[in-house]
Amino acid sequence: MLALGMSLVLTLGCFTGCGNSSGGGSDNTGNVGTSDTESEVSSTLKELRKKGTITIAGSGTAPFGFEDTNTGELRGVDLEISIAVAKKLGIKKVNYVVTTFDNLIAALQAGKCDVISSAMYITEERQKVINFSNIYYREGEGILFPEEEGYKSLEDMKGAVCAIEQGSGYADVAQQYVEDGIFKRLDTYPSIDETVLALKSSKANVAMADNVALAYISSQEGNKDADLTLLEPYEMKYAGDIGAGFMKDDPAFVEEWNEALKELKEDGTVMKIMKSYGLDETFYAEPGDDETVNP
Repeated sequence: MLALGMSLVLTLGCFTGCGNSSGGGSDNTGNVGTSDTESEVSSTLKELRKKGTITIAGSGTAPFGFEDTNTGELRGVDLEISIAVAKKLGIKKVNYVVTTFDNLIAALQAGKCDVISSAMYITEERQKVINFSNIYYREGEGILFPEEEGYKSLEDMKGAVCAIEQGSGYADVAQQYVEDGIFKRLDTYPSIDETVLALKSSKANVAMADNVALAYISSQEGNKDADLTLLEPYEMKYAGDIGAGFMKDDPAFVEEWNEALKELKEDGTVMKIMKSYGLDETFYAEPGDDETVNP
């Protein structure tokens, strides 16, 4: 069931010092809570420091977490924030595993990773089975289509076939558009990349996914020939909060993660990473306004 594909091991020092324009992590190489002793940290952090490696799982989708094919570096807004946190916690290496989005929680529960970091919405339903960090950033859904379709509004999309990623949190929004007579039907695909490929191959007329991902995809040189564009203006129906996911029985490690995340927000590292992927202050969750309460 678990389609765990690529497994990459990366030293954090190399990640932040190998020409990555996003900054990739804090310049402060000290651990969070530098006065702590091993007896004062969680058993999970103690073990991760001992191993020197943390395993982070994601869907391998740009701009959230992916391997740059030109440089071989691990990039992405979620992944780089998580790598910076791990470094802040004194964990030297990251092992990045890629699986489909709908299998990420199963991968965590099966012990295939220590953290999920892949543009996952913090929802009450998901919090029943995993814990979340404090908010990394905020986003919502967007609608992408080939420019030749000429859509100016949702009304123009009547009869359109909509491609959507399997397991997407936006499925309810897209299904409502079907019931409202906007979309003809929904076709699901394993990844955002494949939903976009459905547009290029004329299998679908529109694609619904994270507005951050779609804005990034539509701006890439490799997609220029397809003339993909976002529907604008568009009022989001499902804006939400993004965070990292953890095992339900590990609240102490989540608190340590949150403390490191807070420091990285305060020193500007998080905002620097976000801006490198086109996310401005409207996406930012300030410390004090970013708390996640796990039941």
